Amino acid sequence: MIAALAPWAGAALIFLATAPWSAAVGGGAVLTTALTLGLAGGGGALILFWSALVGGGWSLTAVFACMLLLGAAGTAVWHIRRRKWAQPPAQPPLGRAEWGALALIGIVAAAVLFNSAYFPFAKADALGIYHPAALTMYETGTLEPLIGAESLYRTYPILVPLNYTLAYALAGWEHEYLAKTLAALLSLGCLPAAFLLGREIGGRRVGLLTALILAITPSFVRWASSGYVDLPMAFFYTLTALFALRFRRGGGWIDGALAGLMLGFAAFTKNAALIGVPLLAAWLAESLWASRSAPGLKRRAGAAVLSLALCALIAAPWYLRNLAGAGFLIPDTAWTEQAERSLRTLLIFVTLTDNFLISGWLMLWGAAAAVWQLARRHRVSNGGHGVIVWFTLPFFAAWWLFVSYDPRFLLLFTPILCVGGALAAEAVLARLRLSGSTRVLLAVGMTALALYCAFIAVEFKDEIVRHPLMSHEEKIVLVRGG
Repeated sequence: MIAALAPWAGAALIFLATAPWSAAVGGGAVLTTALTLGLAGGGGALILFWSALVGGGWSLTAVFACMLLLGAAGTAVWHIRRRKWAQPPAQPPLGRAEWGALALIGIVAAAVLFNSAYFPFAKADALGIYHPAALTMYETGTLEPLIGAESLYRTYPILVPLNYTLAYALAGWEHEYLAKTLAALLSLGCLPAAFLLGREIGGRRVGLLTALILAITPSFVRWASSGYVDLPMAFFYTLTALFALRFRRGGGWIDGALAGLMLGFAAFTKNAALIGVPLLAAWLAESLWASRSAPGLKRRAGAAVLSLALCALIAAPWYLRNLAGAGFLIPDTAWTEQAERSLRTLLIFVTLTDNFLISGWLMLWGAAAAVWQLARRHRVSNGGHGVIVWFTLPFFAAWWLFVSYDPRFLLLFTPILCVGGALAAEAVLARLRLSGSTRVLLAVGMTALALYCAFIAVEFKDEIVRHPLMSHEEKIVLVRGG
């Protein structure tokens, strides 16, 4: 029993080592949790990457030593900073509807975690790209060597595969269940990240509604436990939007640094995040221009430079390595000739009902409302509506023009679109005087959607019921067919 739990305990210790840094930022338990996930998932991968790049290999001892030092330094910073914190304003207690939303989000998240921890890898890219790369790195103790123009999949960003490698090293074998769970945690990080962005824009109710809309999105729950990199990238990208908005609203060094840090992690997770680099740079520049007459402009300009520098420091070494070893920055693996540039894909959030259900209607409605608000105010980065438009529509345009053959790529910015849906829904609910029976019907409907998403999040349910204590070999046969 102890041997079986040891890898999970080791992973938990690595995650907890970043908690003091997250707590030092302030902002409450949800922000601390989200940042701990992000810093642990990204920081652990960076330690392995640089150990291999500079030192020629890595060891668990080095990983734990680095994390111990990070944890000690973070604790010291937290202890110093907390003396300067002002007492936060008292928040009203959660209402019944808010508690209900939290319960539904928790049910969906629990189903995703169960599926990730119960089954080994089953989907194509996880089996064909990420797991083999992680296994090679685990067995050799270093990065996969690049082999020129034939490298292709070896040049995919490796934050998630490095987390798999760490899981295998902690266990001493190909512990796919721990590896999948680490990836699922980064995917589920989209829920608190979406809540935080929604809360920053519209308050706690909007934040909870944002997370609930994301939780009842079938596409989200189907891919959250897949071991793919799309939702982990979305997690980091959503946090980028959050800290970029906080910077726009007067934030300084911390918000600027975290925006760049999270975007760097996103680009270290998936190539598509590189689209966000010019978007963040333009956002920061416009934010500085908008506050040019306010005091502290030099400090904010320094924070903006730091933001972009941190992004480059994290992501650029990987892409420069690709250029040196393979001859290109990004592999040409997108089948752009198969893109479907049609009205159906332009309205995919409502035409592909199996992926989005009611969430798609809310996201489309919210995006249209955000564009309308910006058009009225003539400000590209005007607060909340600006961050929704600026960090999603260019991504959607790129998807529609080049990779609209695969709706999975929409997940990269779906959490931010959910904020727009929550704002639009909250605006309507605030104007309507719903009767008691209508509120009950609404609650029943949301519960049914959440339970449906929890149901589809768990695969091979009949087999689990018939044989819940399947062996690893039996699970391999079940999910991979042999």
